[in-house]
Order: sequence, then structure tokens, then C-alpha cells
Amino acid sequence: MRTILLLLIAVGIASAQTSYDVNVDLLNVVNDQVRVEMRVPLIEADTATIVFPVVTPGTYERQDWWRYVSNFMAFAADGSQLPVRRSADSQFVVEQARRLHRVTYTLDDSFDATNREWPPIFEPSGTSFQVDTIMQLNHCGIVGFVDGMQRRPFHVTVTKPARLFGASALPIERKSDTVDAYTAATYDELNDSPVLYAVADTASFEVAGTRVMIACANRTKHDYAKDLVPQIDSICRTIASFLGTMPVDRYAFLFYVWDMDTASAAVRKGGFGALEHSYSSLYFMHPMMIEDVNDIAAHEFLHILMPLNLHSEEIETFNFRTPNMSRHLWLYEGLTEYFAHLAQIRNGAKKVRRFMAGDINSSIRQSVMIPDTFAFTEFSRRVLETPYQEMYPLVYTYGMVNGLLLDILMREATDGKQGALDLARMLMKKYGRSKPFVDTLLFDEIDAVAPKSVAAYCRRYIGGNERIPINEILAKIGWQYDSVRIVDAWTFGLKMTMTRGLEGHRYTLSPTDTINPLGIEEGDVPLSFNGIPWKDALGDIRAKLFRPGLTGEETVTIVFRRGAEEITRTVTSYIGKVTAYHVLTEIETPTAAQITLSNHVFSK
Repeated sequence: MRTILLLLIAVGIASAQTSYDVNVDLLNVVNDQVRVEMRVPLIEADTATIVFPVVTPGTYERQDWWRYVSNFMAFAADGSQLPVRRSADSQFVVEQARRLHRVTYTLDDSFDATNREWPPIFEPSGTSFQVDTIMQLNHCGIVGFVDGMQRRPFHVTVTKPARLFGASALPIERKSDTVDAYTAATYDELNDSPVLYAVADTASFEVAGTRVMIACANRTKHDYAKDLVPQIDSICRTIASFLGTMPVDRYAFLFYVWDMDTASAAVRKGGFGALEHSYSSLYFMHPMMIEDVNDIAAHEFLHILMPLNLHSEEIETFNFRTPNMSRHLWLYEGLTEYFAHLAQIRNGAKKVRRFMAGDINSSIRQSVMIPDTFAFTEFSRRVLETPYQEMYPLVYTYGMVNGLLLDILMREATDGKQGALDLARMLMKKYGRSKPFVDTLLFDEIDAVAPKSVAAYCRRYIGGNERIPINEILAKIGWQYDSVRIVDAWTFGLKMTMTRGLEGHRYTLSPTDTINPLGIEEGDVPLSFNGIPWKDALGDIRAKLFRPGLTGEETVTIVFRRGAEEITRTVTSYIGKVTAYHVLTEIETPTAAQITLSNHVFSK
């Protein structure tokens, strides 16, 4: 009897639930809602909190996924229902948790759940449950976890329409036409692996030993993937050349191609773009956007370096309930954005002059929104707070310019032998995918492996609140930047002023040059432009009248009012003095040292 009792105890211990078993029903979708059942691991506490993430890793914005959960219920193994209450931060607290066996709940999708609009969900990190059409599963919006138990394995079973194919970087077991299954070692890995269900539209190929898959989802058109192959193949080869190797053995590009049907999936906040993962990236774009995805695809793929293989402790074990954000968005996003362009320059897909006049010059112009005192590290640490969240796009613009300046300093200090990519590699050699650095000590780590001037720059301009020295450092490679410059350009010799009143916007004109072909006087009120009411033609007006330097001679007809008189004049542009802002050009006669350093930066 004693032997039998011990055997029964041993069997009981062996059969105790140690992982999560999740069932997602995509077959019975009603009003863009799905049902989820999750069996949880054995809990040895009186209460348990089921957490739905506040932030999706990689988005740097609050999402509060618990907003999309309803009808949440908890059950014991015998089927009896357990009490559930909401925590102060709106998570689900189960009482009598030692008896907890499973939970069930209903999910709204984030694409068009109009009753939960704030804060909005960035579509590439969101969820879509379109009946029998497209199901986008970003697991932050699908699955919760028991607080303190996010490192347990997850086994997910998806019941879905037979016509839909699930695409993911995760290996998916196709158990039948309507049942898929996949496994993740932890909650972090599960959320690192989105699944896109749609009518099969896929293509695959191999680049430098890496198996690449493209999967597209559209409600009506199912042949996008084959058209994307040349672009994606080219960008993968560019990255392989830039890095010297492909750092993963597989990668999936997942494209949700939105056909502008606002009845099925309304983009209310302009959430086009992409989100990176370790072995995949998920894109939400309209058909015209996917005609040129080189820059964004390169950026998302290169996140394989940072933060996926170089990151701080805040990212290694992400706190989904009360996120602690890293100080180093300049590294994860800014430097990655710079590398995405540099890789294409070195492979000949993008010209240095185009990068300077387009990407960098545009980024500098957008930096005017930065406060006079701005510390990148403090901005990153507090990015979830409203004033900092509004400045988030700076990580791609100001961050990319900062990446270029760092690269120039690295090349200058090492006689061209090492650049910013080498700095990233040196840090990755010490750390890596599962070995994070201490967030507050990164500049010390840089000081240990890079020239002293680089670490000093990081402390002063990234950790400190001084603006990055754009003029001084770009001059080292023969580029001249001026915040204001008087240039000879095509012009009409006038400017427009807009004021806001009770009756709406009011526009007035004034001359900017003694050559005044329109005969404009201060305060003249414009009425029409080339026969179109002024307020309806603002796009053409800004492009043709007020662009800093027209491309050539233009003739326009303007009607304006002066007092009680209505005046019509037809005039032609002329070459005159124009005030241009944030102008970046090549120095006409660069020195040999400037040419050499530029070559080191862009040709190595």
C-alpha cells in the first residue's frame, strides 16, 4: 500500500501543469471577436493575476491590451467558477488561485474596435479578426500570463477556417485543414513571433544560407508575394554584404496589404509601418507602399543587431505589466535607421548624394521640434510619458543623424579602420542575445572598446542635454550645413502668412524682394491661384510659390484683394535671392582629408 501511495503521489506530481495550453478560436468569429481558452500552470498562491501587456516590445508606446478583453472567467478543474476582480491597474485577479485550472475570455481586435480608441494601437503590433479573410495574431493582444510566470512554455492551438494559411517564423504544425499548433519556450518568445492568417499568398527563396519567406494578406488579391520577391531578395543580399553574413537561418516578411476598405479595418491614426522581431517583421501597408519597401525592410531586418542581439536588462526580461524603458533608443532605433541606409549605399543601391540631400537633410529639418535642452537617454527612459511620446519620431530622424556623426568620429579616430558597425560588433561580442548590458553603464562599456572621443561624445550629446554638433562633424566629410542660408533660386519674391481667427484661417501676402513681379503690397489677401480658390489650392501653392528654390521657370495667375479692389496678375518666376532653411550641401572644394574620411565612412 505504501508503494502504491508513493507511486500515486509521484504520478500526481508528474502530471501537474507546468506550461500554458492556449486554444484560440478563429473559426467562430462574431463581430470581430474571438474566444480564447487558456489552461494555466499549477499556482501555489491564494491569488493570481492574469496580465495582459501594457506595452508591446519594440513599440515604445502604451497599448493596455486588457482593454480588448471581456467576459473573463476563471474555472477550477471540476468546472466550478472562481471569483475574479480587477486590480488597480485593470488586470484580472483570480481568487482561490490554488484551484485555478483554466481561464476563458473574449477578445476584440484592435483594428476597428472603435469603443477603445485611446491610446491607439500601432497596426503592425495590432490584432485583426476579419471573418474568413484575415487574422493578424500579435500575441500581446491574444494571450495573457500569470504574473511572475512569463518564462513558462506556451502551447497554442488555433482552430481556423480551412481556406486560411498561417504564416510565421515559428514552426507551425498543420494538424488538419482547420487546426494548427505551435509552441514557444516563454511568453517573450511567443510575443516575438506573430502569425498572419490569410488565403495563401507566399513565396520563398534562399540568401547566403538563410531561408526567406514572404507572406502577404489581402482581402481580395492573392498574388502580392511573387511581386515582392525581387525587392526583398535585393535587400537581403544588401544586408548580407553589409554584415558579411546573414545572422539568422530563417526569416519571414509578413505583409498585411490593406486595400483601404474602411468598413473592415479602419486606420484611424495613420499606423502604417512595420514592427521587428527576432526571425520576422510584420508590415501594415497599402498597395502603393509596398512598391518600394527597401528602406523600411532593411531597417526592420537590421534590428537583428540591436536590440535583438545587443540590449539592456530592461529588454532581456521585459516587464509587460509595469514596463521599465531603456535609455538607449539612440542605439536600437537611431543607429539601426542609419545602418539601413548605409548598407544600401555600400551596395550601390543608394547614392551618397541622395542620402545627404534627401534622408539626412530631411532629418535635420525635422529636428527643429527638439527642445533646446534635450537628452536622448532621458527621452528614451521616459518615452511612454505624453510629452516624450509625442516626440517619438525623432528616434528615426535625429537618431539617424546622430548615428552618422558617431560613424564619422569612429572612422576619424581609427584612421578609417573602424566605424559604428564595428562598435556594435565589439559590444555584441561581449554581450549578445541572452546576455544584456546594464542600462546605466553602456557608455562605460563604449569607453572600454572605442576611442575616447566616441565615449566622450556619447556622454556629452546623447547622455547630456547639448544638441549634437551637426555643423562641426559633417564638415569633417566635406558637407556644409547651415540652419539659414541665402541662395540664388527660382522665386516669385513673396511670402504667405497664415493666421487663425474665429472664422477660420486667414491668408495674407507680402513681398520678400525688391524685384516684385506681382506688385504685392504688405497685407494683400489672396483669393485664387490658377483659377482655383486659394484655400483649395494650398498644395500647389506651397509647391510652386514657396518651395525654397523652384526647379525652373513657372508662370502662374493670382487673384488677390487690396482693400475693396480685386486684382488679377499673371507672372513668371525669376532667379532671385531666397532664404532657405536647414540646407545641406557638399563643399565645393573639399580637402584631401575630407574626401578620405568620407570614403572611409561610405565605402568601407
